[in-house]
Amino acid sequence: MPKGTFCVSKRPIWHHVSGRFAAWRQPWPLPGATLPPRQAGPQAARGRPQAKAGFCFFNIRQPQIFVKLNYLCKMEKFADIKVIAFDADDTLWDCQSYFDDVEREYCRLLAPYAPADTVSASLFATEEANMPLLGYGCKAFVLSLIENAVRLSGGRVDGTVVGELLRLGKRLLELPATPLPGVEATLAALYEQGRYRLAVFTKGELLDQQNKLRRSRLEKYFQHVEIVSDKTERAFLNLCRRMRVAPGSVLMVGNSLKSDVAPALAAGARAVHIPFHVTWKLEQVEDFEHTHMVRIERFADLLAYV
Repeated sequence: MPKGTFCVSKRPIWHHVSGRFAAWRQPWPLPGATLPPRQAGPQAARGRPQAKAGFCFFNIRQPQIFVKLNYLCKMEKFADIKVIAFDADDTLWDCQSYFDDVEREYCRLLAPYAPADTVSASLFATEEANMPLLGYGCKAFVLSLIENAVRLSGGRVDGTVVGELLRLGKRLLELPATPLPGVEATLAALYEQGRYRLAVFTKGELLDQQNKLRRSRLEKYFQHVEIVSDKTERAFLNLCRRMRVAPGSVLMVGNSLKSDVAPALAAGARAVHIPFHVTWKLEQVEDFEHTHMVRIERFADLLAYV
C-alpha cells in the first residue's frame, strides 16, 4: 500500500516499519491521518478522517519488520455534507475504454505511414496542442485524429481513410453509457434517503454529455447537472454558488485526481476518489493523499462514508 494512504478495507493489512519487538494497543494513524484531541468535542474533527486503535506486532527476528494493524485507519463518515457531486465519464459509466479501442483501430489505419507507438505519441502531442482551442470531447478528438493523420502521412492519406476516421468518431458519440457496477443502486439509495442533493459535475461537449446521461437512464437521480469546458477550482466554486452551498458541504466523487479531486479539495470541499482501470494520459498525475479525501475501490463503498 502506498505511503500515506488510508485503509478502507475491513481486512487487516501489513505496514513495513523498523523498530524493536513490542506488542501494545494504541492509536496508529497512517501519515496524513488526523487524530482528534482527547478532550475535543465532535466539532474538532468535522469532516476529517480519524484513526482507530489496533494491535501492533513487531517481529525482531525478521530482517524486515512488519506491523499488523487491525482497522489501521478507518474513515469516519463525512460530516455536514449537503451536496454530492459526481463526475460522469469513467465514474458513472465507461468512456476511456472506447477511446482506447478507437486509437488502436486508428493505429491500424495509419500503419502504412508509421508504427503504432509513433502514431499514438504523435496523436497525444496533437491532442495536447489542440486542447486550448478545441477543449475536451469526441469532436475535438476526431479533429486531432484527422490532423495527425495528414501530418504523419505527409498529406498522402486519402479520403477513404478520412471517412473511416469520421465513422470512428461518430461511434464514440453513440457509446452506450451503461452504468458501471453498483452505480445505479448506490444513486438510488442516496436519492431515497433524501439527505443530499445529487449533482453531475463533468466536462466535455454539452450535447454529447447530455446524450450520454440520457442513455444511461441515471438523470432521474440528479437535482442539478453542470457541464463545463474544464474542471478547475473556479469552476467548482461556481458550481457551489449556483447550488447555494458552501464548498465544505460538498462531496466530489470521481475517478480523476487531476480533474475531480484536486479542484474540489483546492476549493475547500471533500472528495472521494474511485480509480478507474484506464486513465487518459492528460489526466495522469502523481498520486497524493489528503485529510479530506478517501479512496475506495467500488462505487457502492461510497455509502459507508455518507
